[in-house]
This record gives sequence, structure tokens and C-alpha cells, in this order.
Amino acid sequence: MSQLRLDRDKFNQTINRLEQEGQRFDKAQSDFALGAQAATGALSPTPAPSADGCGIGEFDQFHTPLHATLFASENELKTVSRGQKHFISQLREAVSSIEGVNEAERAKYLERLAAVDGKFTYRRPEEMKEYVEAYARARNLIDKLSQWGGK
Repeated sequence: MSQLRLDRDKFNQTINRLEQEGQRFDKAQSDFALGAQAATGALSPTPAPSADGCGIGEFDQFHTPLHATLFASENELKTVSRGQKHFISQLREAVSSIEGVNEAERAKYLERLAAVDGKFTYRRPEEMKEYVEAYARARNLIDKLSQWGGK
């Protein structure tokens, strides 16, 4: 049976890189939440056009692409979150099972990994929850109507 040895320099580099990526992911998630808030405002019921110009209703043509972009962006954030969390869990297992690492050092590594794991936790913005619920209701209605129409 071979024994694994911890290359502390490489492991620290890996965790440092994960911490940097975690900060970028956190910023991307924050930017996405702001975008979802802006989209919610952009897609809200349109006011009547004024005499001075056109109403926001002319921008309705962007509803579908904007909606699709929000869902695609959310799916990408979820995918990155799952992948990084899986990788971090593998690193945790490795740190826990490697021999020759004192307990204080092991605890320090595990603490850093727990912190970076938290950075990669995807949190759906409230605005996206509304979209997902509305989509589910619409999908359910379409399914019911298609069943009714087929009988």
C-alpha cells in the first residue's frame, strides 16, 4: 500500500486559487442578483405611453431573450457551484485521510476549505424565485391544456 504525502506548497496554491475563484464567484452571484432585480423592473407591467414619447411596452420584444438569459446564467452559476463544491469535498477527504499531517495543520486546512465552500454556495435571488414559480405555473397550465385538448 502506498502512502500519500502532502505537498504543502501545491496544496496551499490550490486553496489560494480556490479562494480567489470563490471571491469571483461571489461577485458574479452578486452581479447576477442585481441583474435579476433590474430584469424584474424591466419586465414589470408597462406604463401607458406618454405624450412625450413611447412607453416601455416597446421593449417587450426583449422579454424572451432576457428571460432565457436569466435562466441560462442561473444554470451556469449552479453548475459551477456544484462542481467546485464537489472538488472541495474531495480535497476535504484527502486532507482528512493523509497521514503525516499534524492535527492543528489539518484543522487549519479544513477551516480554509469550509470557508471557500461557503463562497461557492449558490443563493437564488428572490426575483429568480418569482420567475421559476411563474414558469412552473405556466408549464403546469400548458400541460393541463394539452391533456384537455387531446381528449
